[in-house]
Amino acid sequence: MAETKRATKKKIPGRGVDRISPGLKRYVDIVVKTALVEDIGSGDVTTSAIVPSTMKGSCRIVAKERLVVAGLFIAENVFRRLDGSAVFTAGFRDGDRVKKGETIASVSGRLAALLAGERVALNFLQRLSGIATLTAEFVKRAGGRVKILDTRKTTPCLRSLERYAVRAGGGLNHRSGLYDSVLIKDNHIKAAGSVAEAISRVNKKYKGRVLVETEASTVEGEGEKEPAAKVEVEAEAEPAAPEPETSGRAEDKETEGEA
Repeated sequence: MAETKRATKKKIPGRGVDRISPGLKRYVDIVVKTALVEDIGSGDVTTSAIVPSTMKGSCRIVAKERLVVAGLFIAENVFRRLDGSAVFTAGFRDGDRVKKGETIASVSGRLAALLAGERVALNFLQRLSGIATLTAEFVKRAGGRVKILDTRKTTPCLRSLERYAVRAGGGLNHRSGLYDSVLIKDNHIKAAGSVAEAISRVNKKYKGRVLVETEASTVEGEGEKEPAAKVEVEAEAEPAAPEPETSGRAEDKETEGEA
Protein backbone atom coordinates (compact mmCIF):
# COMPACT_ATOMS: atom_id res chain seq x y z
CA MET A 1 0.00 0.00 0.00
CA ALA A 2 1.37 3.39 -0.97
CA GLU A 3 1.92 5.82 1.86
CA THR A 4 1.98 9.54 2.38
CA LYS A 5 4.03 10.92 5.23
CA ARG A 6 4.32 14.49 6.39
CA ALA A 7 7.25 15.90 8.30
CA THR A 8 6.35 17.18 11.75
CA LYS A 9 7.47 20.80 11.65
CA LYS A 10 5.82 24.16 12.01
CA LYS A 11 3.86 25.11 8.92
CA ILE A 12 2.66 28.42 7.60
CA PRO A 13 -1.13 28.14 7.08
CA GLY A 14 -2.09 27.35 3.49
CA ARG A 15 -3.78 30.13 1.52
CA GLY A 16 -7.12 28.86 0.27
CA VAL A 17 -5.78 25.43 -0.67
CA ASP A 18 -6.46 23.46 2.52
CA ARG A 19 -9.10 21.40 0.74
CA ILE A 20 -8.51 19.77 -2.63
CA SER A 21 -11.85 19.05 -4.27
CA PRO A 22 -12.67 15.60 -5.69
CA GLY A 23 -13.12 17.24 -9.08
CA LEU A 24 -9.60 18.68 -9.01
CA LYS A 25 -8.20 15.30 -7.97
CA ARG A 26 -9.92 13.61 -10.92
CA TYR A 27 -8.60 16.34 -13.20
CA VAL A 28 -5.07 15.78 -11.89
CA ASP A 29 -5.39 12.05 -12.57
CA ILE A 30 -6.15 12.79 -16.22
CA VAL A 31 -3.43 15.43 -16.64
CA VAL A 32 -0.73 13.36 -14.93
CA LYS A 33 -1.59 10.26 -16.95
CA THR A 34 -1.38 12.30 -20.17
CA ALA A 35 1.93 13.90 -19.15
CA LEU A 36 3.50 10.53 -18.36
CA VAL A 37 2.37 9.08 -21.69
CA GLU A 38 3.87 12.12 -23.42
CA ASP A 39 7.23 11.79 -21.65
CA ILE A 40 7.71 8.06 -21.15
CA GLY A 41 5.88 6.79 -24.21
CA SER A 42 6.67 3.11 -24.70
CA GLY A 43 9.26 3.17 -21.89
CA ASP A 44 12.32 4.88 -20.42
CA VAL A 45 14.95 3.30 -22.66
CA THR A 46 17.88 4.70 -20.67
CA THR A 47 16.73 3.64 -17.23
CA SER A 48 15.50 0.23 -18.37
CA ALA A 49 18.98 -0.52 -19.74
CA ILE A 50 20.88 0.62 -16.66
CA VAL A 51 18.72 0.23 -13.54
CA PRO A 52 17.47 -3.20 -12.38
CA SER A 53 13.70 -3.22 -11.99
CA THR A 54 13.97 -4.35 -8.35
CA MET A 55 16.49 -1.73 -7.24
CA LYS A 56 15.20 0.62 -4.55
CA GLY A 57 16.03 4.29 -4.24
CA SER A 58 15.02 7.59 -2.73
CA CYS A 59 14.49 11.10 -4.02
CA ARG A 60 14.69 14.51 -2.35
CA ILE A 61 13.14 17.63 -3.84
CA VAL A 62 15.21 20.60 -2.67
CA ALA A 63 14.46 24.31 -3.09
CA LYS A 64 17.20 26.16 -4.99
CA GLU A 65 15.71 29.55 -4.12
CA ARG A 66 13.05 31.05 -1.85
CA LEU A 67 9.60 30.12 -3.06
CA VAL A 68 5.96 29.47 -2.23
CA VAL A 69 5.33 25.81 -2.92
CA ALA A 70 2.33 24.53 -4.88
CA GLY A 71 1.57 21.20 -6.52
CA LEU A 72 2.84 18.72 -3.95
CA PHE A 73 -0.18 16.46 -4.35
CA ILE A 74 0.43 16.38 -8.10
CA ALA A 75 4.07 15.34 -7.69
CA GLU A 76 2.89 12.62 -5.33
CA ASN A 77 0.37 11.46 -7.92
CA VAL A 78 3.15 11.09 -10.51
CA PHE A 79 5.32 8.83 -8.36
CA ARG A 80 2.43 6.75 -7.07
CA ARG A 81 1.13 6.16 -10.55
CA LEU A 82 4.49 4.64 -11.51
CA ASP A 83 5.07 2.80 -8.23
CA GLY A 84 2.08 1.87 -6.09
CA SER A 85 4.36 1.14 -3.13
CA ALA A 86 6.09 4.54 -3.20
CA VAL A 87 6.28 6.50 0.07
CA PHE A 88 5.87 10.26 -0.37
CA THR A 89 6.89 12.48 2.56
CA ALA A 90 5.96 16.15 2.29
CA GLY A 91 7.93 18.63 4.36
CA PHE A 92 5.50 21.46 3.63
CA ARG A 93 1.95 22.16 2.57
CA ASP A 94 0.94 23.91 -0.62
CA GLY A 95 0.96 27.63 0.13
CA ASP A 96 3.92 27.43 2.53
CA ARG A 97 7.01 29.58 2.10
CA VAL A 98 10.18 27.54 1.58
CA LYS A 99 13.73 28.76 2.08
CA LYS A 100 16.61 28.00 -0.25
CA GLY A 101 18.15 24.62 0.57
CA GLU A 102 15.14 23.22 2.41
CA THR A 103 13.79 19.80 1.48
CA ILE A 104 10.31 20.24 0.06
CA ALA A 105 9.54 16.53 -0.10
CA SER A 106 11.14 13.11 -0.38
CA VAL A 107 10.06 9.92 -2.08
CA SER A 108 11.26 6.35 -1.77
CA GLY A 109 10.42 3.34 -3.89
CA ARG A 110 11.60 1.58 -7.02
CA LEU A 111 14.49 3.60 -8.43
CA ALA A 112 13.40 3.04 -12.03
CA ALA A 113 10.01 4.57 -11.26
CA LEU A 114 11.58 7.55 -9.49
CA LEU A 115 13.86 8.27 -12.44
CA ALA A 116 11.04 7.87 -14.96
CA GLY A 117 8.69 10.20 -13.08
CA GLU A 118 11.20 12.74 -11.83
CA ARG A 119 10.96 15.20 -14.72
CA VAL A 120 7.18 15.17 -14.94
CA ALA A 121 6.80 15.63 -11.18
CA LEU A 122 9.26 18.53 -11.16
CA ASN A 123 7.66 20.14 -14.20
CA PHE A 124 4.32 20.36 -12.41
CA LEU A 125 5.88 21.39 -9.11
CA GLN A 126 8.10 24.07 -10.65
CA ARG A 127 5.37 25.51 -12.84
CA LEU A 128 2.82 25.82 -10.05
CA SER A 129 5.35 26.96 -7.44
CA GLY A 130 6.52 29.65 -9.87
CA ILE A 131 2.96 30.94 -10.22
CA ALA A 132 2.36 30.79 -6.46
CA THR A 133 5.64 32.58 -5.75
CA LEU A 134 4.98 35.40 -8.21
CA THR A 135 1.39 35.77 -7.01
CA ALA A 136 2.60 36.03 -3.40
CA GLU A 137 4.91 38.86 -4.47
CA PHE A 138 2.01 40.71 -6.09
CA VAL A 139 -0.09 40.22 -2.95
CA LYS A 140 2.73 41.49 -0.76
CA ARG A 141 3.28 44.61 -2.86
CA ALA A 142 -0.45 45.32 -2.99
CA GLY A 143 -0.46 45.46 0.81
CA GLY A 144 -4.16 44.73 1.02
CA ARG A 145 -5.07 47.86 -0.97
CA VAL A 146 -6.30 45.91 -3.99
CA LYS A 147 -7.27 42.32 -4.69
CA ILE A 148 -4.98 40.22 -6.86
CA LEU A 149 -6.98 38.09 -9.27
CA ASP A 150 -5.97 35.70 -12.02
CA THR A 151 -7.00 35.85 -15.67
CA ARG A 152 -7.84 33.41 -18.46
CA LYS A 153 -4.27 33.75 -19.81
CA THR A 154 -3.41 30.24 -18.70
CA THR A 155 -1.66 27.25 -20.25
CA PRO A 156 -4.24 25.32 -22.31
CA CYS A 157 -5.65 22.37 -20.35
CA LEU A 158 -3.85 23.45 -17.14
CA ARG A 159 -6.18 26.26 -16.07
CA SER A 160 -7.55 24.50 -12.98
CA LEU A 161 -4.03 23.75 -11.73
CA GLU A 162 -2.74 27.25 -12.40
CA ARG A 163 -5.78 28.78 -10.68
CA TYR A 164 -5.03 26.52 -7.72
CA ALA A 165 -1.46 27.86 -7.67
CA VAL A 166 -2.75 31.45 -7.62
CA ARG A 167 -4.76 30.60 -4.50
CA ALA A 168 -1.68 28.99 -2.97
CA GLY A 169 0.12 32.30 -3.44
CA GLY A 170 -2.62 34.25 -1.70
CA GLY A 171 -4.39 35.49 -4.83
CA LEU A 172 -8.03 35.11 -5.77
CA ASN A 173 -9.63 33.39 -8.73
CA HIS A 174 -11.58 35.47 -11.21
CA ARG A 175 -13.99 33.84 -13.66
CA SER A 176 -13.28 30.26 -14.67
CA GLY A 177 -14.06 30.83 -18.33
CA LEU A 178 -16.40 32.58 -20.73
CA TYR A 179 -19.41 30.78 -19.28
CA ASP A 180 -19.68 31.76 -15.62
CA SER A 181 -19.75 35.59 -15.64
CA VAL A 182 -19.87 38.55 -18.00
CA LEU A 183 -16.72 40.60 -18.56
CA ILE A 184 -17.25 43.44 -21.02
CA LYS A 185 -13.94 44.18 -22.72
CA ASP A 186 -12.80 46.86 -25.13
CA ASN A 187 -13.95 44.98 -28.23
CA HIS A 188 -17.42 44.49 -26.75
CA ILE A 189 -17.59 48.21 -25.94
CA LYS A 190 -16.60 49.11 -29.51
CA ALA A 191 -19.21 46.74 -30.91
CA ALA A 192 -21.95 48.20 -28.67
CA GLY A 193 -20.86 51.82 -29.08
CA SER A 194 -20.41 52.59 -25.38
CA VAL A 195 -19.99 50.99 -21.96
CA ALA A 196 -23.54 51.91 -20.99
CA GLU A 197 -25.02 50.34 -24.10
CA ALA A 198 -22.99 47.15 -23.62
CA ILE A 199 -24.24 46.85 -20.03
CA SER A 200 -27.80 47.56 -21.12
CA ARG A 201 -27.69 44.72 -23.64
CA VAL A 202 -26.28 42.31 -21.04
CA ASN A 203 -28.92 43.26 -18.48
CA LYS A 204 -31.65 42.85 -21.06
CA LYS A 205 -30.50 39.34 -21.90
CA TYR A 206 -29.65 37.97 -18.44
CA LYS A 207 -31.82 40.17 -16.18
CA GLY A 208 -29.38 40.07 -13.24
CA ARG A 209 -28.81 36.30 -13.30
CA VAL A 210 -25.05 36.58 -13.89
CA LEU A 211 -22.24 38.71 -12.47
CA VAL A 212 -21.40 41.61 -14.79
CA GLU A 213 -18.04 43.38 -14.87
CA THR A 214 -16.55 45.75 -17.39
CA GLU A 215 -13.13 47.03 -18.31
CA ALA A 216 -12.70 50.80 -18.44
CA SER A 217 -9.77 53.17 -18.78
CA THR A 218 -11.40 55.73 -16.44
CA VAL A 219 -13.94 55.61 -13.62
CA GLU A 220 -16.39 57.50 -15.84
CA GLY A 221 -16.08 54.95 -18.64
CA GLU A 222 -15.04 55.30 -22.24
CA GLY A 223 -15.86 58.90 -23.13
CA GLU A 224 -18.93 59.05 -20.86
CA LYS A 225 -19.63 61.67 -18.25
CA GLU A 226 -21.38 59.47 -15.69
CA PRO A 227 -20.03 56.30 -14.03
CA ALA A 228 -21.22 53.44 -16.20
CA ALA A 229 -20.45 50.48 -13.98
CA LYS A 230 -18.61 49.33 -10.93
CA VAL A 231 -15.07 48.53 -12.01
CA GLU A 232 -13.03 46.01 -10.10
CA VAL A 233 -9.29 46.72 -10.10
CA GLU A 234 -7.50 43.68 -11.44
CA ALA A 235 -3.76 43.05 -11.24
CA GLU A 236 -2.66 40.25 -13.49
CA ALA A 237 -0.40 37.62 -11.96
CA GLU A 238 1.04 36.22 -15.13
CA PRO A 239 2.12 32.59 -14.74
CA ALA A 240 5.66 33.24 -15.92
CA ALA A 241 7.86 33.21 -12.84
CA PRO A 242 11.50 32.31 -13.49
CA GLU A 243 11.83 28.56 -13.28
CA PRO A 244 14.70 27.42 -11.06
CA GLU A 245 17.28 25.18 -12.65
CA THR A 246 16.80 21.56 -11.65
CA SER A 247 18.88 18.45 -11.72
CA GLY A 248 18.37 14.77 -11.08
CA ARG A 249 21.17 12.55 -9.91
CA ALA A 250 21.25 8.84 -9.15
CA GLU A 251 23.99 7.97 -6.74
CA ASP A 252 24.24 5.04 -4.35
CA LYS A 253 20.64 4.19 -5.10
CA GLU A 254 19.55 7.73 -4.19
CA THR A 255 18.36 10.38 -6.56
CA GLU A 256 17.95 14.08 -5.87
CA GLY A 257 15.54 16.36 -7.70
CA GLU A 258 15.94 20.04 -7.02
CA ALA A 259 13.14 22.55 -7.49
